[in-house]
Amino acid sequence: MQVQSQRLQQKQKTHGFKKALVCSDPDLIKFNVTSKVTDILDREGLAYEIYSDIKANPTIENVKNGVQAFKNSGADYIIAIGGGSSMDTAKAIGIIIANPEFEDVRSLEGVAPTKRNLAFRSLPFRQQPVLLCRSYDQLC
Repeated sequence: MQVQSQRLQQKQKTHGFKKALVCSDPDLIKFNVTSKVTDILDREGLAYEIYSDIKANPTIENVKNGVQAFKNSGADYIIAIGGGSSMDTAKAIGIIIANPEFEDVRSLEGVAPTKRNLAFRSLPFRQQPVLLCRSYDQLC
């Protein structure tokens, strides 16, 4: 975990990240999978808020609530922990934050001509993939 902690600190400092929105589904929180990452954030003094209104096969409402949670939290990057649902929800939140004209989630169906590219980079935390994404045009 030391290597992952260093990577996380490095990414945060390199890009000037201030606060993360941690996207994780309720089961991963319940079974202390999410805490493997949030414990590192706590130990390193990195600010975050958890968003867990994520269901299997996420709904439009899950994404809309996540966009609002991102805005309300003052976050400037996303850490997604888990499988497809958390990753898909986090990516949709990031796309909408970077491209507000697509706030109507249905407008993303199919291929949406987004203006800003999101960069995603995985940092492996044991068996759970962790995705850092920033709603800017820079790599994370």
